[in-house]
Amino acid sequence: MGDEAFQHKCFGKIWDYKRSGGTMVFVSHDAGAVERLCDRAILLEQGRVVERGSAGEVVRAYHRRLAARRPGVTTERVLGRSTGSCQIHEVRAVAGDQSIRDNFMEGEPFAIEAWLRSETGLKAAQLTIGFRDGGGRPLAAQTTPAVDLQAGELQAVRLHLHEPPLRDGRFFLDVRVVSHENDRELAVAENALELTVYGQEASSAGRKNACLVHAPGRAFAARVPGAARALRPLRDRPAA
Repeated sequence: MGDEAFQHKCFGKIWDYKRSGGTMVFVSHDAGAVERLCDRAILLEQGRVVERGSAGEVVRAYHRRLAARRPGVTTERVLGRSTGSCQIHEVRAVAGDQSIRDNFMEGEPFAIEAWLRSETGLKAAQLTIGFRDGGGRPLAAQTTPAVDLQAGELQAVRLHLHEPPLRDGRFFLDVRVVSHENDRELAVAENALELTVYGQEASSAGRKNACLVHAPGRAFAARVPGAARALRPLRDRPAA
């Protein structure tokens, strides 16, 4: 609830309370918050415990369950503008456990997956994925050369970010496909994806706290250590 400044203020209050030795119940639909705040967790489905373990393990199990039943990419939606020889149908971020997410911890590796289709087929096209900060300023871009698309087939091209140069904040992704000679723009999708990256820092050990987190149709119940990871306030930082 609320904007980013309000959310960071709330997390700050939570950590102050935990560091003072208080016990609390935390309720949220954000699985990422479970990982940031909790130590141990259980995943409930229809009132039954289906997963138990560390917060990270349970959240990954939850994401695997979501990934197993997520809808496939279709050609019904087209992102941005296209010349017709190439279309961008989907852009998404894929975590290490293969779940589709739009929020990550600072330094957490992930991949950007762009789903493309060409009616006539393409040879050696160039795919560029650019990152902009929340204010719209360009930060970095990566070009994948020699992208081949079979005629009429929906294909995914992945950009793996093993050490993402993103700090805490919001980021927007632009996707651009150009011809091999770089003389023709084939497809462009601006603001194709919005990502949130959370900073983290260690705090000193303390008393554990109870945590209950609900997700649609499921719930996480967890133990929150007084010494886990806290969110850092947003701040301007040079692009890595």
